[in-house]
Amino acid sequence: TILLELEKARLRVEVYINESLAGYDLIAETLYKTDISKFIKSGKNRIAIRITNPGGQRGWNDSQTIEWGKIRLIPGHDFGGIGGDIKLTATDPCYVEDVFVKNLLPAQGKNIEVQSIIKNKKDKNQELSLKVDILSVSDNKSVYNKEWKVSVKSDELLNFAQSITVPAAKLWDLENPNLYYCKVTVTGDNTSDTFSQRFGFRTFEVKANEAGEQNYYLNGQRIRIRSAID
Repeated sequence: TILLELEKARLRVEVYINESLAGYDLIAETLYKTDISKFIKSGKNRIAIRITNPGGQRGWNDSQTIEWGKIRLIPGHDFGGIGGDIKLTATDPCYVEDVFVKNLLPAQGKNIEVQSIIKNKKDKNQELSLKVDILSVSDNKSVYNKEWKVSVKSDELLNFAQSITVPAAKLWDLENPNLYYCKVTVTGDNTSDTFSQRFGFRTFEVKANEAGEQNYYLNGQRIRIRSAID
């Protein structure tokens, strides 16, 4: 399985492999990943990425929505392109497609939910071991690891979600931006794949104080949001 990943782009993305349309996305500035396996041929290949930004404006004034074919778009600024990394990845037919780490309340509890998608493109069910490692970005030391048995049916997705608590982890805040990798590894049935996602242990809340005023809280401590405009 050959995957092409763009960290972000603006606005419309069209991916061509050997002059054939292999992927299309219209969700601006978010990660986009597409399976280009069937478009790849042995030897030399050509990848072309087309970016389109309709109706861009150069000022800060408000304006009406933009008609683009049969849809209407909210107006944006007059720039476009690819941002972040572009990755080309080769995996087993059964692989970890994505990992997301969701921080859970209460504040400072160091509770997370690990959400992982396992995709099986093989012609038989896969009985696998799924291991989660939480590793410090600064020194690569493990602060948590655990393993589960999972079954993934042929030509299907498995959405794995598990809530865990990591007492040894350090919280992320503005003065101490501690970061970790959530490393998910699947093995078994001639399958082996690993996916790592970087994250921090932190919680954001909006809640009322004793006077009924709504405020922002980071890790249980009140914070004030300031910007140059408002």
